[in-house]
Amino acid sequence: MTNKIKVISRSMIDLYCECPRCFFLSFVEGIKRPPGYPFTLNAAVDKLTKMEFDHYRNLQISHPKCGTEGLSVVPLEHPLMGTWRNNFRGVRTLKRGRIISGVVDDIWRNTQTGNWHVVDYKATAKKDPVVELDENAPHHEAYKRQLEVYSWLLAENGFPVDKIAYLYYSTGNNTLPNFNDNLQFETHIIPVNLDWNWVDPTLNAMIDLIDEVDPPAESENCNYCKYFKQRTQLMELVNYD
Repeated sequence: MTNKIKVISRSMIDLYCECPRCFFLSFVEGIKRPPGYPFTLNAAVDKLTKMEFDHYRNLQISHPKCGTEGLSVVPLEHPLMGTWRNNFRGVRTLKRGRIISGVVDDIWRNTQTGNWHVVDYKATAKKDPVVELDENAPHHEAYKRQLEVYSWLLAENGFPVDKIAYLYYSTGNNTLPNFNDNLQFETHIIPVNLDWNWVDPTLNAMIDLIDEVDPPAESENCNYCKYFKQRTQLMELVNYD
């Protein structure tokens, strides 16, 4: 089947890292995984946080939370910020004739070094606030990859990207005795040391795979592949009987 999708998005890179077969089926064949439930509350926190930082961007002063954390940063004011945050555009570069794209939440400019720190807003609800990345949590590993892809894209465009990015992580307290139309959040700024050396070889492998005729074998750790395989075996058994 001819591939009509020209843009390799950050989410597609993440899908490939999780399961090359699912990536091939989605990108090349148009067979996507079943969608999950929309995280509308998380999206609301993300939207409001962006509006909050845009206020300080317009003033070109540091957000009080950043000052409390001892960070000498201000939200970046740049004519392309709107493009980079646009879901249908993002930060883009070309690799082997393919458009690579990623949509950033924010970028902070370091007022001492002039370097840019990529920032992503995250929200959750649990007993204890998130104060650091958990190396054993797959979704935290994905968050780190996300920041590395965004930083790589900006670096490919010649911008002064710092090797430290930040997660602006807001945790809602789900242990309160009642709701009363109020959810209390505690936010922490988590520094993330970046290593984007994996991005180039991964993209090369992805582009090579796109040109293949057949999808790769099922991934052992992919629940979607396991389900499809077991369902196929069941259907073959039913049809045989």
